[in-house]
Amino acid sequence: MYTFYRFKALSSDMQIEELSRHGIMLDLAYTIQNREAVLFAYGDFYVEMVVQKYSDDIHAVRCFQSMKRLEPYLRQVDISEITDMLRCNL
Repeated sequence: MYTFYRFKALSSDMQIEELSRHGIMLDLAYTIQNREAVLFAYGDFYVEMVVQKYSDDIHAVRCFQSMKRLEPYLRQVDISEITDMLRCNL
């Protein structure tokens, strides 16, 4: 696996190949106009693959470490079950 900066320096084709081998597709995505951004975990950072919705063409591959960039994905996570369990254990 590559470090963040080495992964970022790879060509888009190589990044996609690495994601298919070692990336973990997380069950999180969001829509941007006619594109869908899908989130992957790779090592100690995240990779966002932006795909055209109707053709599945890959528009962009972006890697990041910032929690701020995770916000669109985290809004989808329902933590109510976890908070309910925590309340019961108090």
